[in-house]
Amino acid sequence: MGSGLNYNENVETKRLLLRQLERRDSLDMLVLKSSMKTAEHTGNEAYTSIIQAEIFIDYIIGGSEAGRWLYYAIEAKEDQEFIGTITLWNFNEEKSVAEVGYEMIERFEGNGYMSEALSEVLRIGFEELNLKKIEAFTSKENIRSVRLLQRKGFKKEKDVLDDLSGAQTRFVIMSLTREGWNDD
Repeated sequence: MGSGLNYNENVETKRLLLRQLERRDSLDMLVLKSSMKTAEHTGNEAYTSIIQAEIFIDYIIGGSEAGRWLYYAIEAKEDQEFIGTITLWNFNEEKSVAEVGYEMIERFEGNGYMSEALSEVLRIGFEELNLKKIEAFTSKENIRSVRLLQRKGFKKEKDVLDDLSGAQTRFVIMSLTREGWNDD
């Protein structure tokens, strides 16, 4: 994507602080990325060492500084506990379409935190970055994620096909247009 994304400020919601990822988040990132459930839903390998988390954080910080994506650590304002992450990335050439991605430490699920974080990131995408469409690439089996996206107005766009065989995978692309977005 190159330069052009300069919206990397910390953002507050009612209960959350969306802040830049830092090296101090390495242990929390290891907990998040070592979850087999998270790995299964994202199609990634589960982390097994703190070094993997540190390398990932350095990569994310570099991309944020270069303006390639927005990537936030989600932190509870009440106790400064790391809950998960949320990102806008994979921008198209015109910077009118981006992908949203998020991950949450399992013990925080069911509290509405990701819904709150996603609402704010959608606002940033549509109001601050002037995006026309935001896409989400999610596992069909991740029912919580699919339902969250549906509640926010996302619609199924297409099934993801395997690059080699052309067969359907367990992933789906959902999308939300600025016109379809309801600022809740």
